[in-house]
Amino acid sequence: MNTKVTIKYDGSQFNGWQSQKNQPDVKTVEACINAAVSALNKKPTKVIGSGRTDRGVHALAQVFNFDNIHNIPMKRLKFALNNLLPASIEVIDCEEVNDEFHARYSAKTKEYHYHIHTGSFDLFKNNYITYLKGGFDLEIMKKTCELFIGTHDFTNFNATELEVKANQVVTISRFDIIENDETLTFIIEGSNFLRYMVRMLIGSVYFVGLNRLEYDQVKRILDDPTLKQPIYKMPANGLYLAKVNY
Repeated sequence: MNTKVTIKYDGSQFNGWQSQKNQPDVKTVEACINAAVSALNKKPTKVIGSGRTDRGVHALAQVFNFDNIHNIPMKRLKFALNNLLPASIEVIDCEEVNDEFHARYSAKTKEYHYHIHTGSFDLFKNNYITYLKGGFDLEIMKKTCELFIGTHDFTNFNATELEVKANQVVTISRFDIIENDETLTFIIEGSNFLRYMVRMLIGSVYFVGLNRLEYDQVKRILDDPTLKQPIYKMPANGLYLAKVNY
């Protein structure tokens, strides 16, 4: 039975999503999940995730699918997985899906949230929000977000080598900033995202807001993929995979 599972996890407890073949002792989200579903299937089983998240990045609704070979009912499966997984991973939904469903290739868009706090530092929140100074121009930041909406070549805004993925065209359907007291929340939705892309886009917007990068400069870098200019990458701890849309 092809089964879709939605989970949340605390990325500060893992070395990213992807299991490390040459470093089996490295703790990753995927490795923990593979171990849990293998125990239920009573045979080695690998799940298919909707995509990777980097070390320190959290998830509110990551999705994977796997072959539930013993046809364990969904309610019981959720309970069993939560018992087998560490407390830093929580299964929030299990659903029987058709055989064609693929967590990665069936996804239409993904939505990420990024949280910046400009107030006083709190040690116990440090793994879950990025602390940065204020004094930014919110209006020019919102205007910069609008630059990225649509279909563009994002070669200059990610760390994926062209030899690995030559086509770096991505469609961004939403890029908003919500201000709430001393917290800024960036919401970005797109067809797919390349390595570090979300963090580099938000870094560009934030630096424009601080007047350390010009709006027109960002536009030139976006319009001309051949330009090679360093783009600030935001820290991982403020980033959350919020939703995968199918």
